Amino acid sequence: MADTVKRYFFRKNQKLAKPEQFRAVLAHKCCSQNDLIRLYAVANDCGYPRLGISVGKKQAGAVERNRLKRLSREAFRLCQHDIPAGYDYLLIFAPKTSKKGERKPQIASGAVSFETVRRSLIELAQTAVQKSRQRSLNSMEKASGE
Repeated sequence: MADTVKRYFFRKNQKLAKPEQFRAVLAHKCCSQNDLIRLYAVANDCGYPRLGISVGKKQAGAVERNRLKRLSREAFRLCQHDIPAGYDYLLIFAPKTSKKGERKPQIASGAVSFETVRRSLIELAQTAVQKSRQRSLNSMEKASGE
C-alpha cells in the first residue's frame, strides 16, 4: 500500500517576505478575523500556501512578538495540509477594538497558546478562502453581465 507521506516543512519559498507581497495580499481586502488574529487571503499562482506574519510594535514587546511569530510559523508548518493550497495568507495579530478611538489592548505575555494559534489559523483560512472565492465569482458575474 503506497501512502503519500505529508511533508511538514516551512521553506523559504513558502514565506511572504517582501513588502510588495504583503501589499498585494492586503489590496485584495479579503479578510476574516477573531478576537486576536486577522487573516487576509488571496489566490496565488504557486499551487501551495504561503504565509506572512505581522505583529505590531504597539501590540507586544519584542520577546512576545517573536514568540507569536514562532508559534504562527509552527502552526502553519503543521497545518499547511489542512488549509486550502494556492493562497497567500497574511496573519496579523491585532485584538479587536471599538471604532471610538479607544486604545488597543496589548497582547498579554504568554496569553496566546500554540493550540489557539493553530485552531484560529485553520478556521480563519477556511473562512477567508470562502470569501475570496465568493468575491471572485461575483466579479466574474459582473464582468459577464455587463
